[in-house]
Amino acid sequence: MNTDGLNAIGEEMRAHLDAKHQAREQALALTREVIRLSANAIRAVHRREFDAAEGLLAKAKTNLQQTETALAEHPDIFHAGFVHDAQKGAAICSIHSAPAISSTARTVWRRWEISMTCL
Repeated sequence: MNTDGLNAIGEEMRAHLDAKHQAREQALALTREVIRLSANAIRAVHRREFDAAEGLLAKAKTNLQQTETALAEHPDIFHAGFVHDAQKGAAICSIHSAPAISSTARTVWRRWEISMTCL
């Protein structure tokens, strides 16, 4: 039996699986951070730290873009579920934070705070 090509095939498979593993680990780290950043952005909105919330949300969106790039050649990992969970967390944060982060909403909020202190 001729096994001349088996080593080359094995090395190709190992390289492919190593690349897949590396992409998965990178994506896991990024998506965990997205979830953490989204939660912290919502907390910042509740503390009326709107600039901080905006920065956290921007970083979360950047991480999601990096995740998509890292998994572009690995759709099986992209659709495994953990990326969807991070996207969902960032979407909830965006929806929750949008009214507070907009400059118009901040102006209205500050005017309301000023009027409340005058009462």
